[in-house]
Amino acid sequence: MDLIFVDANVLFSRTLRDWTLMLGQECNRFAVISSRDCLVEVIANIRERNPAAEGGMISHIHDLIEHSLHDLITKYPGGPINGMPDEKDWHVVHAATEAGAKILVTSNMKDFAPAADLLPFDLYSPDELFDLVWKNDPRAVEDVTIKQLRYWKGEAKRYETEGRPAPKGLAQALHGAGATGFADIITQTLRKLSGEKDSPAPCAMADPNSDPDPAEAVPSTV
Repeated sequence: MDLIFVDANVLFSRTLRDWTLMLGQECNRFAVISSRDCLVEVIANIRERNPAAEGGMISHIHDLIEHSLHDLITKYPGGPINGMPDEKDWHVVHAATEAGAKILVTSNMKDFAPAADLLPFDLYSPDELFDLVWKNDPRAVEDVTIKQLRYWKGEAKRYETEGRPAPKGLAQALHGAGATGFADIITQTLRKLSGEKDSPAPCAMADPNSDPDPAEAVPSTV
């Protein structure tokens, strides 16, 4: 089983986080890991985005993410990384290397790219990771899509009751999060699941924000 190390910027996005963690649980070809430092960064950014959130909600988000990861790396060396001038990313490389990760998934490719040839793992964007999973285990993608559909169907009813705007569709949310290629795959997956090859995809709801409200900032069905 290949280890996929996930950077904080991926876990911070509700859409990217849900798909990454849920695919990691559904697909037996890889396991999603991260580090304590990355998780701390995620929670700090969620708190900054939601200053009025009560503490229990933030703790709940932390625990859900941690429990959804295959492993949380806590011990690894420090120091500079050749070819990477941004010292804020050094700990990510050290943690992924120490864990023996095969792939580092990040939405911030430009800061890692200068050292790409020196790193002991491959660099993937979330969109590239999702595409890789789909090519190797399309059934896992279908299963997660079904779970997302069921979850957001219930959430859409709650949004309506609360007078909130309806959530975006799954593909639209992926486009907004930068996973444009996978969004097209999900559109085709939805058509397949509906049994209609050429008709518009069924209304699949997803969170409208990549940086969600505190009540929504948790892995949806994991």
